[in-house]
Amino acid sequence: DNFPGNILDAVIIVVSDALYIVNIFYADSFNVNIFRLIRIMRAFRLVSRFRRLRLLFNKAFASFKAIMHVLFVLIFWHVLGALLGMQIFRCDARLPDLCQALPNGDCPDTCSLRLAPDAECVFTDDQVWENCAFDDYHSFNTFYESFVLLLFVTTGENWVSVMQTGMRQTPTIWPGLVFFIVFYIVSFYMLFNLFIGVIL
Repeated sequence: DNFPGNILDAVIIVVSDALYIVNIFYADSFNVNIFRLIRIMRAFRLVSRFRRLRLLFNKAFASFKAIMHVLFVLIFWHVLGALLGMQIFRCDARLPDLCQALPNGDCPDTCSLRLAPDAECVFTDDQVWENCAFDDYHSFNTFYESFVLLLFVTTGENWVSVMQTGMRQTPTIWPGLVFFIVFYIVSFYMLFNLFIGVIL
């Protein structure tokens, strides 16, 4: 009856004993104290104490295959979005090198604003719009950066700012507006909630 719980108990006991033996023979050369955090997994024993929690845990365990299918669709949607975003929004990201002062101390033409005599050179409002809207940390220049940026969009973390940046990058606002709104609606309101719905 307690099939998942028994296996969990067995794993915790075996790993704890193995770490104890390793600590006896190799105390000086190998520090296993960090692995003792595995004992925290004993808190999962509380699952068997509460009926509603046990039902939720068993349902999540039984729906693991369905969760993997929804997760695959969610990742596939992000891959498609990252590839499409690379085609629409790819540009040379604004690098800090563009604003480095010239040898004579003046600001370069591409970054000509200085707020104080000893301050760093920064972009004027017009120069910000002339250059790539994305910086070197958040851009669509590589697949990895595109994928990570779209993960932030899915969580809703400052996604409106990313959308506004994308809208600036295209000749008209419509490609960026349509891309991010469609991506956010499908990934968050449909796939993300479907992921939660499979568990519940």
